[in-house]
Amino acid sequence: MTAEDDPLGLHTEEINFGEPFVEHRLNTKISACESQLKQIAIEIVEEGDTEEKSEFEEILGAEYKGFRKATTRVFDESRQIRDIVLGFKNILKTVGNDLGYYNKLGEVSQGPTDGPRDNLATWFYWFRLHAKAVGEWEDGVQYSKTVFESRPFRNIEEHDITGEYTRPDYAALTILIWFALEDVLQIWGRSRNKTPPNSDYTFGFISKINNGNNSGMITAYNRDPDPGTYFERLDTNFFPEYGQPVQFKDSWKDEHGNYKAWKVRSL
Repeated sequence: MTAEDDPLGLHTEEINFGEPFVEHRLNTKISACESQLKQIAIEIVEEGDTEEKSEFEEILGAEYKGFRKATTRVFDESRQIRDIVLGFKNILKTVGNDLGYYNKLGEVSQGPTDGPRDNLATWFYWFRLHAKAVGEWEDGVQYSKTVFESRPFRNIEEHDITGEYTRPDYAALTILIWFALEDVLQIWGRSRNKTPPNSDYTFGFISKINNGNNSGMITAYNRDPDPGTYFERLDTNFFPEYGQPVQFKDSWKDEHGNYKAWKVRSL
């Protein structure tokens, strides 16, 4: 296999855990993901072998290889799930850079309230918003609730219904993550070089919900930088969920410096 056929150097041996069922499911997904990644890398090379593109290929290849390496270890060392989740987040960051929305997040933080959170869910919400806005979401991403919106590494041991300690099934979660990654890569491949169309509506996703006063905030895609857009429950025709992609109309900033949304609709 030449460098032209595999720009990221992803050609690797199959994973061998000694468990045929798990091996088959994982290796099938890994093969599909690597095939898609190679195709995207080839497209990047064909677009121009600039220093920026070369650096992009190097970063993507390194992120994917780290992600795959953690997969081979998770069955023996459950804490590797942290590296798998981190690796997936970094892959989504690279996708965001390629699709043009990476810098829209501004300064991200690790904290719960100080700006957008730098976690897997936040980057997935941006990815889903872009895909929906350019019409490439279709069937979406399998197991997205489990993979992106759960907290798979919050504790190594937890109480089960009997009161005993039990370990989360990180092996099963790892397989679901690879299912999700395949869908993400397919959508990325279809979404490349596409931008949301001009519209009377603004695209965004629900980034905060205040249940006490039936209001919330929307992070807008096509406003940079984005100070946030305030909405009230009466402005929607659905029950808002955190991270949900929406389209809306808004007015000028209110006295608090926020845009006020109206006609908020699910995207």
